[in-house]
Amino acid sequence: LVSGASFSRIVLLPAVVPELDGSEGAPVRFSSGSDMKVYREWDEQILAFARQQDRLVLSNTNRPRLFQFNPARPHPESLIAIALRHENKYYGAFWIGYNQAHTFTMEEVQFLTTLGGHAATAASNARLFLSSETGRQRLAAILAASPDPILVTDQRDCLLLSNPAAWQVLGMNIETNEGKPIQHAISQSDLVDLLRSTTSERQSKEITLPDQRVFMATATPVLAEGLKVGRVCVLRDVTHFKQLDSLKTDFVASVSHDLRSPLTMMRGYATMLDGLGTLNEQQSDYVGKIIEAVEDMTRLVNNLLDLGRIEAGVGLQLEMVSAHEMLDEVVT
Repeated sequence: LVSGASFSRIVLLPAVVPELDGSEGAPVRFSSGSDMKVYREWDEQILAFARQQDRLVLSNTNRPRLFQFNPARPHPESLIAIALRHENKYYGAFWIGYNQAHTFTMEEVQFLTTLGGHAATAASNARLFLSSETGRQRLAAILAASPDPILVTDQRDCLLLSNPAAWQVLGMNIETNEGKPIQHAISQSDLVDLLRSTTSERQSKEITLPDQRVFMATATPVLAEGLKVGRVCVLRDVTHFKQLDSLKTDFVASVSHDLRSPLTMMRGYATMLDGLGTLNEQQSDYVGKIIEAVEDMTRLVNNLLDLGRIEAGVGLQLEMVSAHEMLDEVVT
C-alpha cells in the first residue's frame, strides 16, 4: 500500500483453514486498502491463475484479456499475484492491484514474492495449529468420555494429561497438578513406581486404593523414533472380579470341607460290611469299588482344599524340584 497500491488481498483455499471462515466451501479472505472490498469478485479467478503459475505480473490488465470482468464495474489497471505454496502444497494467492498503470520493477517483484513466502508460511502454520488443536480437542473428548482413569506422563515422569475419571478415583486435585512430577501429583506409591519404571516394556500391577477398591493399572511406554517420550497408564476397576474370585474361593473351600464328613462316613460303613457277615466274591468286589470311589472323591476334595491353601499362601513350603521327575510322574 505504501508503494501506491489501492488494495492488497490474500485468498486461501477453503480446505486450508476451514475453521477461519463461517461459510463452508468459500475461500478465506484477508484484505487491506481503500479498495479492499471492491475487487472481491476477482478472487476466484486469481486463485485459478495462481494454481497454474507461481507468479502473474500485469502492468496493464486490459491488454492480455486474461480476466473476465464487467466493463461497467471498476477493475484494476495493474496487478501482481503470487501463488502461496509451502512444501509443494498450494494454499492460495497473494495479490495487489493499482487503479492506475504501474510498471513493476524486479526489486518490487522480489519483495512481493518474499512477502508471499511469509504469507504461505503463516497459512501453513495456521493449518498445522488448527489441525493440532482439533486433535487435542478430540483427545480431550475421548479422555473425558472414558470411564476408566487415564494418566499420561512425559519423558521427565511429569503428569502431562489426566481425565475426569482419574481425578475422581485418585483425588480431585490431580487436574491442578498436571505438569508436576508424578510423585507429587499422586499419593499411591505403587502407581508412582509403575509410572516411573525405566523399562520399555508394557507393565501391569494391581493397585489397592484406601477405599479398598482394586484397579489393574497397565502402563504402556510411548515411543518416538525408538526413544521413550512418556507413558500412558489405564486403570481398570477389577474390584467386582476380585470379590467374585474371593466368593468362589470361599465357596469351594466350604463345599470341600463339608464333603469330607459324609465321605468319611461312607468309607467307614463300607469297610464294616465284612464284619456283618461273609460276603461272596461279587459283593466283596462291589464293596471294594465303593471304597475306591470314595477314596478318589476324598483325594479330589483334598486337592480343592490344597488349592484354597495355595491361593491363600497358607502352609506353603517352597523348594526347588526337578521338572523331569515331575513330568515323568504326571505322565506315568
